[in-house]
Amino acid sequence: MLMSFELDDFFNWLASHSDEESVGLPGQCFHSPLARFLSHKAGFTLGVDGTRYGWALADTCRWLELPRWAQVFSAYSERWFGRELTAYEAVGLLVQVEEVFSPVCLVAA
Repeated sequence: MLMSFELDDFFNWLASHSDEESVGLPGQCFHSPLARFLSHKAGFTLGVDGTRYGWALADTCRWLELPRWAQVFSAYSERWFGRELTAYEAVGLLVQVEEVFSPVCLVAA
């Protein structure tokens, strides 16, 4: 069940929503923004738990590691735990994630 997905794919999915539209509940395995994006892309329910993602009916030991950018997004989104995250807020977080991985930041580190 290995899926190929890039940061740009996630951005495009977020951009397909209006700014104030909810894109998920951070910290909720099957309802987080990344889980909703992956489920939309796959056509069936996928969950995200920390650094891993997988099919809802599979044992979590079979889940796969998220790309590093998605792990960082997931961690950043935890600040919104317990409330809906809008597309606008999620794009803002994604911009912060891009900054972490930008060549300027990597050179300075």
